[in-house]
Amino acid sequence: VVSGDSLVVEVSCFASHMEVVLPKLALSWHGYSVKEIHLNDERCTPSTSPRAFRWHLVASYGACGNIMRSNTTHVAYVNTIRMRTAKHFEDAVVRETLVNVEFACAYERDIRVSLNTIIQPMTSVINMTLPVKKGTFVARMLLYVNASYQFPYDAGDLLLSTLDTLFVGVVLKDEGLEIFPDNGRTKAHLVLVLNECWATPGPSPADDTRYTIIHHGCTNPRDSTAQVEENAVSQKCRFHVKVFRFVGNQTEIHLHCDVSLCDAMEAACSVKCPTSRMLPTWHSDVPTVPEQVLSIGPIRRR
Repeated sequence: VVSGDSLVVEVSCFASHMEVVLPKLALSWHGYSVKEIHLNDERCTPSTSPRAFRWHLVASYGACGNIMRSNTTHVAYVNTIRMRTAKHFEDAVVRETLVNVEFACAYERDIRVSLNTIIQPMTSVINMTLPVKKGTFVARMLLYVNASYQFPYDAGDLLLSTLDTLFVGVVLKDEGLEIFPDNGRTKAHLVLVLNECWATPGPSPADDTRYTIIHHGCTNPRDSTAQVEENAVSQKCRFHVKVFRFVGNQTEIHLHCDVSLCDAMEAACSVKCPTSRMLPTWHSDVPTVPEQVLSIGPIRRR
């Protein structure tokens, strides 16, 4: 709730959008018309009906002039309600008043929290093993609605346009600390690594038609929309990339990621990426391991 000068604005935060409710009667009494109210993007105006006592403003996170602000723990989407009114001052003069009301929705950047936010998320699951180690671990890959990595898409067909951004998270399932019988170390020493991620028009990871997103832990230097946000530093990985389409009549995208586990007590698990996107080579300190591929899809173009 945002208050000011007896004006109360209700803000609701959802997985894919923010919703603002304005008191219609109070605004009308102060001289504000629905035609003079909009968000940062002037095309985003209130919806109303003759019988409603409230005006609604809905702002999708990738639209309406939303501004994303983030730090290491949270991501916030910020927008501003802009309201203009004109009042007569004496007989021949009109004075305009402009009121700006800023509002925001903030989300914790925690993939683990998101695993419990939806009953049947769109997910891929594999069992992972460590080379020369005993024990099996579970990794999950999910597709998320926005940069908070808190709201996975529901299971079923996913429709996205080439204007959308795909947020991808991979997490090692947390089942408590497990002791390796051979050396007494705990699961806390494990680091999850994204080695390769690519897209294909069909469900097979071995499809000859493919588009590389991540290679040796680093983003494709020719794709400026791809960004790795977390890799080879903890038990979760995150990256995002702008949605694209394959040339021809292909209508689907299937995403595949080759992941591995690294024991931080025995190896350097860091990934070293080139500082310039013009460099054609990648380098990683992570030891080579057998492929363990997560696949998720289809993502259909709308």
